[in-house]
Amino acid sequence: MCPCTCNARRAGELQRILDDLPTRLRVQTRTQGLLLTGGGARLPSLHGWLTAQLAVTIHVAPDPARATIRGLARVCLTPAAVRTTVAPQVH
Repeated sequence: MCPCTCNARRAGELQRILDDLPTRLRVQTRTQGLLLTGGGARLPSLHGWLTAQLAVTIHVAPDPARATIRGLARVCLTPAAVRTTVAPQVH
């Protein structure tokens, strides 16, 4: 599969995820951007291309190959912080 097709699929999936976010998180994402992690974040010009396709600023994590596991470790150590940040607020 050519890189263009893969990038288009990535952008399509990210757009679907953005569309499904609760309003509060969608607004936050639009203003603060997304953090690209994992080995794919190292692909040349991917973050610029995604920014153009999604109209959302894409930031590349420092050391993206290890960023996901470091974030998961933080979640495991402080699950309550994640619940207050990500979980929908019930009124």
